[in-house]
Amino acid sequence: MPVVDKSIGPNAGVAREIVLLFTDDVPISQTGLLVDAALPAFGFYVEKIECFVEALTAAATFQVLIGSTALCAATAPTADQLDQVTITATTAQRKGSSTDAINLQVTTDGSGLMTGLKVKVHIRPFPMGGEF
Repeated sequence: MPVVDKSIGPNAGVAREIVLLFTDDVPISQTGLLVDAALPAFGFYVEKIECFVEALTAAATFQVLIGSTALCAATAPTADQLDQVTITATTAQRKGSSTDAINLQVTTDGSGLMTGLKVKVHIRPFPMGGEF
């Protein structure tokens, strides 16, 4: 009879989820405007962030946060292109609890506009087998 371990380790592909955050249009002169949020409702770890924007003019950036902790620097996406966002947060800052929201904030300058921003936040449960 084979021995089966039912714990799922951090590298298991079956435990991954994508949180989609988006906004249609962001007007000019916004600073740290919260445009979308999601509550995974379980302890999680952010593995990767991707973004896509339909149109972008002048200076317009976004940030993804867990609560009020920024996961990335203010990022200006490239129009009509899927971009991978560099996560600047430390390993400890990439972890969220079951009550932490994943937030999307947008900043535009006096002439900046952003249309059709979509952000994919790849998460997995935390802790998983062998993690503390």
